[in-house]
Amino acid sequence: MRLNVEYLREAAAQAGDGSDYTIARRLNVSQSTISRWVNGKCSPSARAQASIRGAYGVSLDDLMIGNDIPAAA
Repeated sequence: MRLNVEYLREAAAQAGDGSDYTIARRLNVSQSTISRWVNGKCSPSARAQASIRGAYGVSLDDLMIGNDIPAAA
């Protein structure tokens, strides 16, 4: 699964966080971590996902997209 970047940015903007720096500060992660998430180099850990959900009041279903598990035939 990967981060729905557009959804994160919209939720962050609604909370007054308009930059990677302000998102990183609210989530207590580095700005480079935000950059890696946004650029698809890695996905937020379960702990980070929980922080995002708590900080911005978003659901996991909306926050993460895709499915790494193949569908059963």
